[in-house]
Amino acid sequence: MKSEHEQKFITANGIRHNTLIWNPEGKETIVCLHGFVCSAFYFVKLASILKQKYRVVAFDFRGHGLSSWVKEGGYYHFFNYVADLDALWNQISSGPTHIVAHSMGGMVANYYLGAKPGQAKTLTLIEGEGPPRNTPFSEAPEKLEKWLSQMIQPQFHQPMESLDIAMKKLKVYNRTLPDDFAEYLAREMTKKVDGKYIWIFDPLHKTMAPQAFYSEQALEFFRKITCPVLRIKGSLSPYKITQEELHQKAFSQAITKTMEGSSHFPHTDKPEELAELIEDFLQEHA
Repeated sequence: MKSEHEQKFITANGIRHNTLIWNPEGKETIVCLHGFVCSAFYFVKLASILKQKYRVVAFDFRGHGLSSWVKEGGYYHFFNYVADLDALWNQISSGPTHIVAHSMGGMVANYYLGAKPGQAKTLTLIEGEGPPRNTPFSEAPEKLEKWLSQMIQPQFHQPMESLDIAMKKLKVYNRTLPDDFAEYLAREMTKKVDGKYIWIFDPLHKTMAPQAFYSEQALEFFRKITCPVLRIKGSLSPYKITQEELHQKAFSQAITKTMEGSSHFPHTDKPEELAELIEDFLQEHA
């Protein structure tokens, strides 16, 4: 599988971010933000369609894909991703700029546009409004204790004997991932060491984050977002928001579309259908 994109590394906040660019001369830009332990390569199929009308940029968050890892003693606190997006913004945006964000990338976008309204012309959230369960404050001490326990243990990837194993692991989390794309992602997201394959994301991501997701906090950021929002849901997704009505009402101008037969990863399951939804939405708000 081939993708016609440029690839370069952009340094922001001391991190070299792997960055993919399609149609670099496009007059409007779509910035794509990937999910947890995913990478910019997850957007290859979607970007290959959107590039016909837009300049498309996707980058790897710190510690993901081919971007550099934090130094020893550092950690991946969630707002570090938001700070990286802000530091990269002027280098990756060009002309009217839209954000298309999946899962974790969606919450990065929500926090960013809630703190700095008006940065993006539109926001498309692909299953990108945080975990379905709201963590009560009472669980915070236990969560921090677990994180502290994990941080004193070395984290590493278990080597895999073949790319087929990597493909199967990818399909565990995305059961509707097409086989050809699973093979492509397995190749892009692993490296060969001593004849075996290991994931290229920082194994420090395998630890439990010290700070939980609090929906009351997230809703305050949603309410500050001023641009039009397209909420994309997968009918087969296991992540069902328990406060759906609150989320919908929190955005000042949002519409919701459910993609039938799609999982938590509509951009890999049905990129053509998703691209049509995005293009119609962007044209509506041109």
